[in-house]
Amino acid sequence: MRRPRLFVRYMAFSGMICLMQRFGPALMVACLVLAGCVGSPEDVDVTPHSSTGASASELKPLPAERFDGVPTRIGFEPIPLVGGTFPALAGFAFLPDSDEFLAVNVFGKVAHFRLEGERAVMLGSFQIPAIYTGGDCAASSIILDPEFTENNLFYVSYCIDVQYNVIKRYKMSLEKFADSLYTSANILAAGDSKADTAQHAMGPLSFAPDGAMWAAMGDRRREENAQDLQTELGKIIRFIPRKQSNTNGYSLPTKGLFVSSKPKTPLVHAYGFADPWKGTFDARGRYWVADAGGAVYQEINLMTAAGQNFGWPDSDGRRCSVDDCDTVRAPVRSWDNTADHEFVLDDLLARTQEDFRAAWVGIEYRPTPTDQYGGLLTGTMLYGDFYVGFVRAIAVGADGTVSDDRHVGHVEFPVAWQQGRDGYLYVGTMYESAEVKAEYSNTGEKVGGQGRLWRVVPLP
Repeated sequence: MRRPRLFVRYMAFSGMICLMQRFGPALMVACLVLAGCVGSPEDVDVTPHSSTGASASELKPLPAERFDGVPTRIGFEPIPLVGGTFPALAGFAFLPDSDEFLAVNVFGKVAHFRLEGERAVMLGSFQIPAIYTGGDCAASSIILDPEFTENNLFYVSYCIDVQYNVIKRYKMSLEKFADSLYTSANILAAGDSKADTAQHAMGPLSFAPDGAMWAAMGDRRREENAQDLQTELGKIIRFIPRKQSNTNGYSLPTKGLFVSSKPKTPLVHAYGFADPWKGTFDARGRYWVADAGGAVYQEINLMTAAGQNFGWPDSDGRRCSVDDCDTVRAPVRSWDNTADHEFVLDDLLARTQEDFRAAWVGIEYRPTPTDQYGGLLTGTMLYGDFYVGFVRAIAVGADGTVSDDRHVGHVEFPVAWQQGRDGYLYVGTMYESAEVKAEYSNTGEKVGGQGRLWRVVPLP
């Protein structure tokens, strides 16, 4: 019998922010009431009480002149989001060759921002209706179409209820951004009608170099889904969204398909995941995905071919319990919930008073003519833990051998990474800091606690 799993994730439901913990059969839901909670949860303060590593006392903003020595780590300069309320950032994406970006928060508010010096100004917004928020469910990802310069299309993923996730297509209105809402089209819906817990929902959306969209699907807390090739849940799925106006749905790629003797949905590309929360492609076209939902371990996985099985629920971390473990692809890195794991000990700012863990994978830095990081991040993928805050840089060769893996910084609650046209990396965090104790309006929006954008800067 596998050990019980301790799980915590943020999200909102019926105008409230909830954190959920699970110890085996006992389920406790602690809610900060906004407009009234469903049921009768205990009144428990679940606000983290330690500072983020980007606080002024630990990682001071750089002086006006940029650091021009040999960097050994990265720090984070705050870029406030101004011009409108935007709590609980979930994702963002820069427009091509621009200082403007689109962002979505967990409540389904989509906004158009522009970087202006040391702040980002909201230029317009709209609210996606009928988003279900609670447990792991909410809006989770926003990405631009690979041909955005020509078609202005972008995509958002979110939950519509406890059972189902959807992917919607929108066309950005250049005259009035709010009108983008009325261009929505349904690309895909996937779920499990038997699911009864709003956890392990939809993860990231990504576009592969060949133009196919990849979407990560959690198992909806029904572990059998991860190995069942007749469902999209617990999988990485792959398809081509239709892009013509007044059309819905998707088509299937003609190359790189997962060929199996078992019956399956044609969307399945890889399987054996619990909660593949964040994922991205590297310069070699390999797909990295963080599985944040195991019983004991958090995983960073590297996918190199169609049809690979990542083991859940029969395997967790590097512990394999199947008859032939050679059929299961082990993670490139994994860690447990202990406070003395080497990744935690490497980070002097690690937040360890809670046992909560959630793996994320961020971005591979692509050097510009002027490498903003002096070679520190070149050829590496950033990854870390949402709660603990450590940030590490890992390099994996073409043969799968790890050639580098080192601690480089600390940031808490990261949800999305992008590289700006200035060559710097930017990271969005769900909260300003762990110390923010925001009040809430009856619409579920923070009064005094925005999501936050940070510019990633080199440090000595």
